[in-house]
Amino acid sequence: VSDPASLGQEFVRWEVATAVAGGLLGINPFDEANVQEAKDATNAVLRGDAPEPPATVALYSATEALLQRVKADGYVAVLAYVERTPQAEEALNRLRTALAERTHLATTLGYGPRYLHSTGQLHKGGVPSGAFLLLIEERTEDVPIPGAAFTFGRLFEAQALGDATTLTKHGLPLVYVEPLSDAPTQIAALADAVRGSA
Repeated sequence: VSDPASLGQEFVRWEVATAVAGGLLGINPFDEANVQEAKDATNAVLRGDAPEPPATVALYSATEALLQRVKADGYVAVLAYVERTPQAEEALNRLRTALAERTHLATTLGYGPRYLHSTGQLHKGGVPSGAFLLLIEERTEDVPIPGAAFTFGRLFEAQALGDATTLTKHGLPLVYVEPLSDAPTQIAALADAVRGSA
């Protein structure tokens, strides 16, 4: 912006752009019903009364499982519940690029749980054309949440399970990979496998 007084103008510009983009994508950006649905599913996991979560697949079979679920006119979304380090960022971008080159489709990459409040509504409430690859990293350290009966690690896991359950409930193709012990290395290997499957 040219000066601080112009900042308000930018807020309005992007609020209007969000509304227009939502309309073009077939979603209502003012009603995030499916964002709330994922929150409710997370709370159900934390309470222990959630439905059976989707089955996980082994890393070595994730490529074939995902490519079988991709739609010719769809997109591929990588949902990564991993620590955002430079190494993980590089590996995830390699994977996203490999998927784009292999499928010739648009691809997205979102870090969980924050994508739930941005593209999460599009995934579940937009045109049902996405194929979803959900990656979650094993937690080696955990921190309690003051006043809560669960830890941050458990909340993190519940958010991933809640979203996986919600995607499956909507009949959307999901590949839920077994928890990763060394996320950057394993994601890079997955990217290589995608390239090798062409």
